[in-house]
Amino acid sequence: MSFFYKNLLTISLIWLCTFTHAQVPLLPPDSAIGIPGSVTNSFVIVWSSADGAIAYEYVLTDNQQCTQGCAGDTRQNIVTDTFAVELDLKENVDYYWIIRAVYADSTVGFYSAINSFVADYPGPGVEIIKVLGNPISSRLKMEVDWQVLPNVSSIFVNVYDLVGKIVMPTSVLTKAGENIRFEKFNVDLEPVLSGVYLVILSSDDNASFRRTYKVVVF
Repeated sequence: MSFFYKNLLTISLIWLCTFTHAQVPLLPPDSAIGIPGSVTNSFVIVWSSADGAIAYEYVLTDNQQCTQGCAGDTRQNIVTDTFAVELDLKENVDYYWIIRAVYADSTVGFYSAINSFVADYPGPGVEIIKVLGNPISSRLKMEVDWQVLPNVSSIFVNVYDLVGKIVMPTSVLTKAGENIRFEKFNVDLEPVLSGVYLVILSSDDNASFRRTYKVVVF
């Protein structure tokens, strides 16, 4: 058994009689390509919420044998949202992450199962999609540069709340023709209430392109 798993097992046994269920990693899917954030050289991780939690502690590392204070690129942070953005990960390297809830009385929940993703960066200096205006009201306005992804003809738009729940049906941005480069789209957000959301865009092959934007709807 690796040190990583032994460490998690020890933590679980110590707190077995005290704490609530573990958090559930939601995005990116386990062992998938990472989801780039809207900030250059960033990646996004998303997990479930926990009743009564005031914050969440996560560990993200390229060292599968360890959870904290390890050799390699290891990041450990506490945040109040149900997502986190990490910058400057090693390109084409597998990263492993776990998450747990933190409560007002200083107790913590179980660590989640281990999830992993590959830090696969998009091409440098390329703006594939622009979100036009933020905060937004009833319409999400975007401009797509189809030339950047010549083999992609559709982009899927999914909107999640900050607990990882999808809040409206998937929208599809479809290329109007072979000779189109720049194309503007409007996505109707009428069913979405005011608040902060994650908009996740992905190509029709689910591999060429994935991007996450944090938007405010008023």
